[in-house]
Amino acid sequence: MSDEELDKIRKKRLEELEQQQRQQQQYENYQQQQEQIDQQKEILLRQILDSAARSRLQNLRMSRPEYANGIEIQLIQLFQQGVLQSQMNLPLSDEMFKSILKKSQERNKRDTKIKII
Repeated sequence: MSDEELDKIRKKRLEELEQQQRQQQQYENYQQQQEQIDQQKEILLRQILDSAARSRLQNLRMSRPEYANGIEIQLIQLFQQGVLQSQMNLPLSDEMFKSILKKSQERNKRDTKIKII
């Protein structure tokens, strides 16, 4: 191999390593952002829910993570808009949280009808 070919190979390898390093940095930044978002969510949920309700939410998160995430987002949005503060005493008790979950399930429940022909 000539020196030119070796230089090309070295440059190509160096570019690949730099690309990998940039991707790793982007991934680490993404992870940090996710951790910050999770911490902020936890702080807000501590203001919104009492310990029993947070425990119920945690149990729900284990069995139905997408549903629990949707409930968290709804609660945080309502809290930030001031709706929860004006209509309910905060932090919400487990009983209040259960009633919110029931209402949410009723809204999301599909009516299934079976026709026998």
